[in-house]
Parts: sequence; C-alpha cells; structure tokens
Amino acid sequence: MKRSWTLLLNGAVLAGLALAVHRYVNGEDLLALLRTTRPAEAVVVMLLGLVYTLIKGARFVGMAVAVGAPNGAMVMHAYLAAESATVLPGGVAFRAALLAQAGLPVARGSVPVVLSSVVDQGVFALCTLLAALLDPRAHEAVLTAGLVLGLFALVWMFPAARHRLARWLLWLFGQLRIAETFTVFLAGAHAALRAGPLLSAVGLTLVSLVVKVLTLQAALAALGTAAPWLVVFVAVIVPTMLGRLTPVPGGVGVTEAGMVGLLVSGSEVGTEAALAASLLYRVSTVFLPVLLGGLIYFLTWQRAVKMSGQQARG
Repeated sequence: MKRSWTLLLNGAVLAGLALAVHRYVNGEDLLALLRTTRPAEAVVVMLLGLVYTLIKGARFVGMAVAVGAPNGAMVMHAYLAAESATVLPGGVAFRAALLAQAGLPVARGSVPVVLSSVVDQGVFALCTLLAALLDPRAHEAVLTAGLVLGLFALVWMFPAARHRLARWLLWLFGQLRIAETFTVFLAGAHAALRAGPLLSAVGLTLVSLVVKVLTLQAALAALGTAAPWLVVFVAVIVPTMLGRLTPVPGGVGVTEAGMVGLLVSGSEVGTEAALAASLLYRVSTVFLPVLLGGLIYFLTWQRAVKMSGQQARG
C-alpha cells in the first residue's frame, strides 16, 4: 500500500511538471521572450518569484504549526516539494498528502491547505473592492458588495450561528461516514483561526501580494516598458482571483488573458509587450516554483521523510 501511494505521488509530480512545461516552455514563445528581455531585469523577476514562493511557504508553516505540525522545517520542505503539483486540478491537496507522509494526519494537514486558499481569495476580493472605489461609477456596486460581506461577517461573529452551521455540516458529513474526520478538521481550523495565526496569515498574504505586483512591474521593466502602479495592482489581483475560481488547472490561460487585457486597456503598454510580460511573470511565479518543487521532491523529499521518521522513533 505504501509503495502504491508513493507511486501515485510520483505520478502527480511528473504530471504537474509535464503540464507546466507544455504550457510555459513553448519553443517559439520562449525564444521571442528571450530576444526581447533584458537579462539583468529578468533575473530580478525570477528572484522575486522565488521570494513570493518562500513567503507563501512561511504562511503555510504558520498555519500548519498552529494545527499541530511538530517540525516547521519539514512543513516548509513539504510545501516546496508540493509546488510541483499545483498546476494540476486539485493539486494543492498534494500538500496534505506530503504532510501525512511527514506525520501530520490528513484531517489536520488539510486545514492549512483550505485556509490558505480562503485567505488568498478574501484578501484578493477586499483589494479588488478597494481598487474599484477609485472609480466613481463603481461606488454603488462596491458599497452593495461591502454591505453583503459585512452582514456575513456580522452573522459569523455570533457563536450560535457558527455552532449551528458546524452542527449542520457535522450531520451532513455523518451521512457520508466522515464525521470523525470532519471533527478533527474543525478542531484544527479552530486552532488556526485564533487571532495570532490568522493575523500572521493575512499579513503574509498582503506581503506576498506586494511581491507579486513588484514581479509584474519588474517583468514590464525587463521588456523596456512600464504601467501605472494601480493598473499593475489590478492586473495582478483580478485575473489571479478569477483564475482560481475557474476549473482550469492553475488558471492557465485565464490569468494571462486577464492580465493582458487590463494592462493594454489601462496603460500605454502594447499588446505584444503585455503578452510577453504576463508570460515572464507566470514563468517566475508558476513554472519556476513547479520546477523547483519537482527537483526538491525527487532529490530530497523521501530522504527527509525517512530521517524525520528515524528522529521521531529515536
């Protein structure tokens, strides 16, 4: 059984690498990008992509430790190795599988996986609303959306409402014979949603968003152009949020198209430059972490799991 599980994980990593290569290492596109990119600025873009990945990893570590992960370094190792499968449908669940190999039960390891996505979407949605306030025509829609979100937050503040929802979900999962797993998940979520871990997660998410904006602006600079910071900000948050909501793995195609449209319509950046910048940006923030994750997984992960097990038994 253990061997079959390992083979399944290996297959997921290989599939993620293959999909990333197919999407981002197109020969003609890559050659065109290399011909038009300034090498020094391109290196900065790649470094910013790695910084972004490490910040998200630090956030994941904080959430995992809050739910009982004993070894933060091992959690970061699992996070980076799991980057190799994030472009697959449901690929983020690969992190919970690797955490299980490291000794954290799937029910608890799923908590940081789920909450990471929830915090991301919440921050993206809030930033989108704030950016929309700069356009007077959008004030009414923004205020309406803010009112709806405020009502949800108000209801969530009452323990009775949260407990009623939890009881309903517990009954539902009981019908699916996974009530015990859901109870463990709820306990982990309660621990991760304490003020300290939650504020840390939101803060690191905001920092990672700033790094993503810097990355896209650096990609534009590598092509000898630039766009207003507000346009770059919107071109990052809106397509990224929409890409996460689509069934397309990693938001491939959806995110790039949104970025190009917003950059072209909101600035003097040409279509070709916007296409090249979005490709460079996505290579930095998606393909490079996937490649790094694949190397970490195949070269170091299994050895790290064995060493961790030996230390636990010792």
